[in-house]
Amino acid sequence: MAVDLDLSIPRPGYDERRNRNRQRIWLALFNYCGQTAKPSMMPEDSLIRSSESFILSPICIAVDFRLASNVALRRVLAASIEAIDKDNEFGPSNYKLDLRSVYQTFEKDSDAWVQVQTQRDPHIAIHANLTALHAKVIISHRWVQRSFRNPSSAGDHVIEQNQDRERKDALATCINGSLGILSTMCLLEDDLLRYTCDSKHLYFAYASFFLYKVIDTQIATRMIDPQSLSHLFDTFHRSADKLERLALSPSHTIAFHGAFLRRLSEKGGRQSSASQDDRLGGDTELLPDVTAGLKDNAALPVLYGHLSPNLPVDPLAVSSRVADPFVDETLGADIDWNDWWPFDDSTWDFGNTASTINDADWQGAVHSL
Repeated sequence: MAVDLDLSIPRPGYDERRNRNRQRIWLALFNYCGQTAKPSMMPEDSLIRSSESFILSPICIAVDFRLASNVALRRVLAASIEAIDKDNEFGPSNYKLDLRSVYQTFEKDSDAWVQVQTQRDPHIAIHANLTALHAKVIISHRWVQRSFRNPSSAGDHVIEQNQDRERKDALATCINGSLGILSTMCLLEDDLLRYTCDSKHLYFAYASFFLYKVIDTQIATRMIDPQSLSHLFDTFHRSADKLERLALSPSHTIAFHGAFLRRLSEKGGRQSSASQDDRLGGDTELLPDVTAGLKDNAALPVLYGHLSPNLPVDPLAVSSRVADPFVDETLGADIDWNDWWPFDDSTWDFGNTASTINDADWQGAVHSL
């Protein structure tokens, strides 16, 4: 409808204020359509390319600054996604892009973008960081996907080590970013989270879905040490608590997400204990309690970098160099990351009596992402 109405093109019979109202809708649509992990669904016209100049008008309103800046970041994100997707078409042996470098460049650009936003308006620091975190997770997720598409090493030990290092670095980056998104969600004001639009909940759902994949493929129990796993499950637990408390009804978006996170924390905790028990030959007395953070709220390491300039910066607890004796040295070749799809286990049940959610409902919702 917006394309048919030519909202981005000023109409001669309209005054500046009315034309800016139309253009503001166009910019907002581009911003929302760019929040997915797919290339932008909106055509990039002259207004989109020059969005920063939209704030130069004497009748500019406060929201225009944030909107124009968000569109600028979406353009960079969409261009990065399209470049990676096009590069994937060449196949594993003919890639031209180094996704580690692509991510590092995007990270640098997005961090600079956050700095500009917070200098302009310190009150939006948490929102700017959340937007940038989500964008970085989208790029790092593609890095993860690429790392599992590498050609066969043909038994070459050096190549195997390099591939495993690449996968661990990509996974650590995406895990940290996803946990950062959920931790930021827990810091948002209650009413803001309760009444925010579904497009913002897309941030949180994308992070949760990626972390579910990390747990369901057993990567978490192979790669992450027990203390960090405890923090992982504690984040799910705290996020579920907040979402369930704020849900207005069983059909509310955050009610579905809360139920998903609740079951995810339980599923992940059981899987972690079972996997570590197998590695130690059943000697569970040697294991630390990976659910300790859920029981006594003990201080746990933070697995993400930072949320805003006013929050403490903690070292990453997920590392590509794992020293914990209970963690495998390599991820192994039996992880089928790119062919994985959830809900193969028929026993998955959200167990939320206050909700009618089922596998098909959530699978359809997540597939739409």
